[in-house]
Amino acid sequence: MYVVKLKYIRLKVVLQGDYYWRLREKDYIMHNRKRLYRTSFIVLSILMLMLLWNIGVHKLSGSVKGLLSRIEFITYDWRAQLATDKGPFKNIANAQSNIILLTADDYTSEILSYNRDLNIGRWPWPRRVWGNVVNYISKGKPKIIIFDIKFENKEGISKINEDSDRFFAEAVKKSNVIIGIAVYAHRLDLFKNKKSNENNNYKYSSVQSKLAKILSKYNNKQIDQIIIQSLGFNTKAPKNRDLFLTIDDKLLIESDDKDVKSLLDNISFYSYSSIYDELINNVSRVGVINLEQGENMIARYHIPLYRLVTSDKTYYVPSLPMAAALSLIGEQEKKNIKILKNKIIVGRREIPIDDKGRFLINWHGKAGTYPTHSIGKILLSDAYDKKIINKINKNDYIPPEAFKDKIIVIGQTSAGTDLHPTPMDMIYPGPEIITTVIDNLLNDTDLLNPVSRKFVTPAPFSLNLAVVILFCFLVGYFNIKTKNYFLSLVWFFLILLSFLFLSILAFIHPEVRIWLNMTYPTIFITFTAITTYLFKMNLEKSAKQEVEGLFGKFVSPQVLEKLLKDPKCISSDGQRKNMSVIFSDIRNFTTLTESTPVRELIPQLNEYLTEMVEVILKYNGTLDKFMGDAIMAFYGDPLYLKDHALLSVITAIDMQDTLEKLNKKWEANGQRSIKVGIGINSGDMIVGQIGSHRLIDYTVIGDNVNIAQRVEKLTKDYNVKIIITEATYSHVSEFVNVNYIGEKILKGRQEPIKIFEVTSLNEKGIQVQQSINLNYKAK
Repeated sequence: MYVVKLKYIRLKVVLQGDYYWRLREKDYIMHNRKRLYRTSFIVLSILMLMLLWNIGVHKLSGSVKGLLSRIEFITYDWRAQLATDKGPFKNIANAQSNIILLTADDYTSEILSYNRDLNIGRWPWPRRVWGNVVNYISKGKPKIIIFDIKFENKEGISKINEDSDRFFAEAVKKSNVIIGIAVYAHRLDLFKNKKSNENNNYKYSSVQSKLAKILSKYNNKQIDQIIIQSLGFNTKAPKNRDLFLTIDDKLLIESDDKDVKSLLDNISFYSYSSIYDELINNVSRVGVINLEQGENMIARYHIPLYRLVTSDKTYYVPSLPMAAALSLIGEQEKKNIKILKNKIIVGRREIPIDDKGRFLINWHGKAGTYPTHSIGKILLSDAYDKKIINKINKNDYIPPEAFKDKIIVIGQTSAGTDLHPTPMDMIYPGPEIITTVIDNLLNDTDLLNPVSRKFVTPAPFSLNLAVVILFCFLVGYFNIKTKNYFLSLVWFFLILLSFLFLSILAFIHPEVRIWLNMTYPTIFITFTAITTYLFKMNLEKSAKQEVEGLFGKFVSPQVLEKLLKDPKCISSDGQRKNMSVIFSDIRNFTTLTESTPVRELIPQLNEYLTEMVEVILKYNGTLDKFMGDAIMAFYGDPLYLKDHALLSVITAIDMQDTLEKLNKKWEANGQRSIKVGIGINSGDMIVGQIGSHRLIDYTVIGDNVNIAQRVEKLTKDYNVKIIITEATYSHVSEFVNVNYIGEKILKGRQEPIKIFEVTSLNEKGIQVQQSINLNYKAK
């Protein structure tokens, strides 16, 4: 046994023990902290790459991307429902009550079936019927009448048909009436791989593949002319009427911006539905009634302007709601219409558009939000006023005065007709979509309107990315910092709910109206939580392994369990604590080693040390080290023990009792018995990890430790088994029986100390020992 003694530190090469080739705990903590930061950075980097991969740079498989897109649109629809007039901001920008919807609905069919005297006929109704409707409504002097119904070509070739067409055209002439038209032959459709179909108003030819190669060399205007000439289109705008808009789009046409080209491609058409001359010459305006269907065929968008390319000129055709808005606003305001790549400016109004020329509709509520009347009631009311019928139900009569200064939208909503899925409802009347958009264009585009709502705009990629990074960082940070797993879960849900709340508030707030992506961030936030959770588990597992490696063989299982639950109680930098330390040594060990063969000595010594360690651990002592045949242990660290002095004394007594049993066994086997002296002292001492980065001990040092070692040596001089100092005795006097030995000046000290021989535990001490033994056996 080689022992190198310094003043306060002892580093040994021991007969039996463990070498600890590890970093100091402080280095270990810093090392893990660096690992944490590095791993967090890697995790966030992976998340950002995934975000870039999924949203911007690369494409997921069609099925996965489609699924995520559908989920996101579900969240959009849900938020759109929260942003309606019944939502949190219901006092701002409610649906305008001056817009009235008249519909050819199921009730109209019921009325007509019971009132055959009206002589209406089957759908589509004769145009004289619509002339009567316009005349009756016009008596009330409405602001405008908008038909969400197509009146293509003439009704027929008979004299009755011609009179019917003329009657309707004359009725329209007397009022501010707008009718709908349909546009066909979208630019992008021209290059799809389709066969010629006689039902189409254009044909696909073999020149398509050649055109596709040629078109990249020309600008959009030149491309329009090539398509017109190659495919034989000769569509012309109505003569003698300025129904379409003439807009200076030179900057758009000559732009190299891919978003501008995309906008032009998506709103360019080459044909429109033909309307008979009498009607087209009498209406105030025409508007496109093409429905813009989005994901899952759900109507969420509206295109306010279409670009109609003809053989002689390019026109801009307003949508039906846009035409209505242009008819209602002041003449001075609509003189200068500008189209930019991201908005349409009409006077003091701004209409936001994306690169497909469309905007997201600001919904006010489910079907029935706007005042709605059945056209059947109008027909009955008109017939009653003309004495065609003699009586009418009070609830069915609508006087013309009800339409004074109103905006009237007329459409069809009977079962199986103009009904569409929208974010508000899966069965939503098409005319009410038109009504909603008219409301949007009149009120929400007006920059001077104090109660307008902004239009919903998708968040740019940079904002979505910033949101993902922020909330992923918060989840990762709090997940790592919070030791309690339940609290980590609470933090995760709080942060996730905060993100969802932010996404909802940004969407529904009238002054914000930003559509933050909810699907990708939710996935990445959850992924970050799982990743950091697994990382934290791995980190804690490593820390537990470190604690087990450092203390597993030197403390009781109960103490080790507490240490694993709270590793912070371990002194990493060292600290001064009030503790008790115990030294035991075999007397005349040198003589024993010389007279006993090694093959007998080592097993006997190992058996002795094993039993002594069990006794130490039983009373929550910490085994410091073996010094050959000597044992050093301390009480009060790494776990605080209020009765550390009593436990150390009970340990010493139990060690002597256990040794007595071992000696009887050894003597019976023909082996030599041994004697042990034990010294105990209590007081302040320094505890912590002491050593180099290659060899380290978790031990105690200080003057009180030296006193305990010197007291142990006195057991041989006084021929006693256990000696304790006055400092220890002051804590255990009511539990033990002692003999006062006297005062002794120890080596290296000037002042004498009082020492006591412990003979046994008294009755109170025995009760404490029995209680500890019972608990130890139970565990």
